Amino acid sequence: MSQFAVALISGYLIGSIPTAYIIVRLFTKQDIRLAGSGSVGAANTFKVTKSRSLSIFVAVFDILKGVAAFCVGLYAGGGDFIVAAVAGVAAVAGHNYSIWLRFKGGRGLATAAGFLFPWAWSAPVAWAVVWALARKLTGNTHISNVIATGVILIFVLVAENEWLISLTSDIAQPGDVRIAAIILCGLIFIKHIEPIVTKRPGGME
Repeated sequence: MSQFAVALISGYLIGSIPTAYIIVRLFTKQDIRLAGSGSVGAANTFKVTKSRSLSIFVAVFDILKGVAAFCVGLYAGGGDFIVAAVAGVAAVAGHNYSIWLRFKGGRGLATAAGFLFPWAWSAPVAWAVVWALARKLTGNTHISNVIATGVILIFVLVAENEWLISLTSDIAQPGDVRIAAIILCGLIFIKHIEPIVTKRPGGME
């Protein structure tokens, strides 16, 4: 089996672990897909359980899924960023479309942040700053998610190569970073179409 196949499959399976579904089912006997916003993530966990501790646990575990997938991909690829990126992006896809939940899932933000932290930690930090400003201006969390994600994507696409290299721990080529960013942000954008169209107040997940 090729390195890319190992990264793709392992990343997807790691990301597909339905943390919020398991936690909500365990503590409330409810199916999170049928409660609150229906999203399988930390924010909806809080809506359904009213427990800040449980929602934080879900968020942290979902972040760790992204970290784990990237590390597994990096190992499988012998340090090759492209292979690691395949695993990280696959983890976000797995979170959003979990095979264990008939391809339902969350919106991918926490897992995407986990994928980025090991090699581009400034991206999630910048995303959070832009999100906070957008949330204050729009009052809508889902729109703020899209704005923050879009700003980061635009920056990656227009930034000078030297900037990208300096901001990505020197392990990735600018072209590879741009491709990964386009796919990653695309996965996030797609999952925000429905809540924005239906005007749900929503949450990060």
